[in-house]
Amino acid sequence: VRCNTELILPKLPDEITVSNFKGSLHYSLASFVIAFVLGPIIEENFIRALILSEGSYSIFFIRPMSLAILIVIIAVIIVPFIKKMKSKQISVSTNK
Repeated sequence: VRCNTELILPKLPDEITVSNFKGSLHYSLASFVIAFVLGPIIEENFIRALILSEGSYSIFFIRPMSLAILIVIIAVIIVPFIKKMKSKQISVSTNK
């Protein structure tokens, strides 16, 4: 199934490169290789799910398994930022 993904997924600016992400976020090269290998597969299945649900994003929230995976993904993204903010608050309070 082929579909125009530009209508569904936004395109990143050309200035954003792998080296920018790797340098600023300190991720390993292996994680980028895995992302580049799995990215097209995930995108194809994401589009397939949207086609099956007739364009409704609710399919990702009403199924228990997809909701659990979505919650885990959000937690994996948010927890490091919370830890970083807490460590900054602790260092600021000890410096006073």
